[in-house]
Amino acid sequence: MRVRFLTLSLLIFNLTIANVHAEPNKLCMNNSLSHFRLRPGFEKLPSNELDYCTVQLPHIPELLQTLITHMGDLHRKVAAYFGMLPHQLFPKGIDATFTPSQMGVDYYAEGGWISLSAFPDWNGEPMDDSAYTHELGHLFLESPAIAKFITYGGFGARTAWNSPLTIEGFSDTLALLLTGKTAVYPSLSECFTKTIRGPFTGGEIGFDGRSKFFARPYSFIEQYNECCVKEWIGAVLPMDQHTDSICKSMKKQLDEIGIENEDHNRDSQSESDPFNPEQCFDPSTHQFIDKNCGPYSTGSPFSHFLYSLSQSIGSQPFAEIILNSIKKIGSSKAKMDHYTCKMSSSSDYDAIEVKVKREIPFFVSNIRDALSSSEKKTFDELWYKYGMSTGMKLDDLYNQHVVAASQAGFWMYLHLKMNPLFRYRNRSCIGIGRPNIEEFSKLPGCGIICHRIIQ
Repeated sequence: MRVRFLTLSLLIFNLTIANVHAEPNKLCMNNSLSHFRLRPGFEKLPSNELDYCTVQLPHIPELLQTLITHMGDLHRKVAAYFGMLPHQLFPKGIDATFTPSQMGVDYYAEGGWISLSAFPDWNGEPMDDSAYTHELGHLFLESPAIAKFITYGGFGARTAWNSPLTIEGFSDTLALLLTGKTAVYPSLSECFTKTIRGPFTGGEIGFDGRSKFFARPYSFIEQYNECCVKEWIGAVLPMDQHTDSICKSMKKQLDEIGIENEDHNRDSQSESDPFNPEQCFDPSTHQFIDKNCGPYSTGSPFSHFLYSLSQSIGSQPFAEIILNSIKKIGSSKAKMDHYTCKMSSSSDYDAIEVKVKREIPFFVSNIRDALSSSEKKTFDELWYKYGMSTGMKLDDLYNQHVVAASQAGFWMYLHLKMNPLFRYRNRSCIGIGRPNIEEFSKLPGCGIICHRIIQ
């Protein structure tokens, strides 16, 4: 009896392992998906945790087959734009998970995985192409075919490519190039459907205004006032369920950060105030402040600059220019900036020197160098129109206060652990758990300040 029990247990174990490591079915393989899951909670879809990439085709609902094929079409479209096949760009396939959420449509991509949220009453229809293409832009940057040329590193990485201009701006650029828009989310009020991006990404009303963020900044509260307060108060009919969910979520976020929303006017700057890159950094810690300078906002002028340039050059030639400009970043010709960094309470004796590659300036310089004389003129006109000089200043400050300081923080952490003299001079900073700039900045006098060395 015990032998039979052990045999049955091993059989179940082997079947479980086989399912975990099962090869994707033909449908998923043909559409560059390694996994495809639906989390429980969708009212009109199968409520299970099945990985449909391991299910035989006859047992996959037709609407999900249609959705998987549509996703594959977008994978092929992105790859073809850069002259590649999907397996070259996404060699391991994409792991896709759909989750029901009262906050509505929201996507996230990193590490070969895309998380897609939708309202619980979503019926499985294909998502907005521009929003999904935006997420594919993140996976494009971490693809082995591309990542070797840049320091992308995914979300949260304090690297030169993760500049406020490009961390979301590049993905928006790809969405614009391939769909003509960034992310327009369905099933919301007319106010929200006019926004280029969703309410959780610092969007605003109207295509042109957002692209000129450096000339006229806007805030999160502006969209709440426009799309929730004004429409809510003046609505003849009750607000639809989806918009109501979004507005309540926005209200909760505003309450959490302590911002009053009764004032329908802009909360911080007058209409004529231009964008000031210095406001993106805390003067005491020099850390980046997402509230003032969210990457969707600061990346918008950059993405619209590139998109507008592509319109005068042609989409396909521009794709080749972008790809070559990225590849050149990995060359030795990219300029390095040198910084001297120290903890704010340290003496100059404890300063260390770090180097940061100027990836974004080199990227746009490569693009301009690839243009004809007439195209360079267009480049310069668009550069001025979208305030990209301000954008380059923002990137420069980001490299100084974030990238260089983060590199210095790692080495200072090692010095604190290994160098007795350094540890004694900076004893107030001992006990820091992790080697990054946030941990140093939590203690008085441990914030890292970097200055560029003029060479």
